[in-house]
Order: sequence, then structure tokens, then C-alpha cells
Amino acid sequence: MGKVRKWKEAASERASSIVKVAGGGKSWVQKLEQRAARQQMLTQQRELNDEIAAEKRAERERIAAKRKRREENRHRSGSKLQLISDPKKIKRMSKKNLRTIFTADTSGVAPVDKGAGVEVVAKPKRLRGRN
Repeated sequence: MGKVRKWKEAASERASSIVKVAGGGKSWVQKLEQRAARQQMLTQQRELNDEIAAEKRAERERIAAKRKRREENRHRSGSKLQLISDPKKIKRMSKKNLRTIFTADTSGVAPVDKGAGVEVVAKPKRLRGRN
């Protein structure tokens, strides 16, 4: 029956000769109860997942609306910006100043050709933590 190992119990008989008696399996009623309990658990889990997905969707929509509102407000407050018409001034600016510059449409209408009505705009200097 194979090698004898100290850490292993020696087999008393061959595995193929061992006859296993079927233990009393679950009754049909127990199986139905288990199935019903499992279905109920799965439906509850599905409902929870749907609730979580709906909350996440609502949060994403809220964040997108907030971002859109911020962008609109930023464009609406364009009167606080200074128009830079001299390109030489941009060349003289430091890197730190150049970070505050962005191009904006100052015409108020959509340009027909590329570059029409688009001007370089700079934010004014901050006033002691305000803005």
C-alpha cells in the first residue's frame, strides 16, 4: 500500500474497497426552502445594487451640473478679465504669469472663421486672498 511515512497514517484498506453509505440527503421541502431563501437574498442584493447605482448616478449628475454651472459663471464674470492686445507683452511675461492666461471669445458671437473674435485674456492680480 505504498511507502510508509511517519507523518501519515498507514492505510488499513484500499480506498476502492471502502463502501460509502449515502447519508440521509435533504428532503424536497428543505431544498425548496433553501431555494426560496436564496432567491429572496438575491433579489434583496439586486435591489441594494440598484439603489447604490442610482445614488452614484445622481451624484455624477450633480457634479456635472456643478461643473457646468461653475464654467458658465466663470464665462459670465468675463468683465473682471483684462484684454491683452499686445503680443509682445505675452513674450515678456514670466512662466508664473503665463499660467494665468487663457484665450477667450470676446466677440459674444460664434466666430465664422478660426481666430475671429478670439483674444488672449489675463486674470487681474489677486487682492489679498480675494477673487
